[in-house]
Amino acid sequence: DLGVVVEVSELDETAHQAMSNEGRRVLRHATQQEIGKWHSLDAADDEAMQHLIDLVTKNNVPILVKQAEWQFERKTLTFHYVPLTPHPDFRKILKSAYRKFHCRIWMNNCEPKDGEPGERLFVA
Repeated sequence: DLGVVVEVSELDETAHQAMSNEGRRVLRHATQQEIGKWHSLDAADDEAMQHLIDLVTKNNVPILVKQAEWQFERKTLTFHYVPLTPHPDFRKILKSAYRKFHCRIWMNNCEPKDGEPGERLFVA
């Protein structure tokens, strides 16, 4: 996937080894075309989020959609949500979202309680 370098600093040997073990390294600089594609994902994220909010409202699914996030290659679309009830059933909206976007749809509980699945995400 595409990443953005936000800070460069000197690492001590322990930190450098830890980052190397995670497999995170810059393979090459992005082309201008890739940078343009990356910038266009913001609008696509907004469109996807609005579509899911409409589906949630139409199907009375008890979740609050916080963010939509396309993978750079547009093969996966992740929706970050907060459940309003335990174990919300969003199977209907997943089918509709797949029909609209033709990609893998991931639902991430971005504010999981103790023991619940999900990856905490701090979004506005």
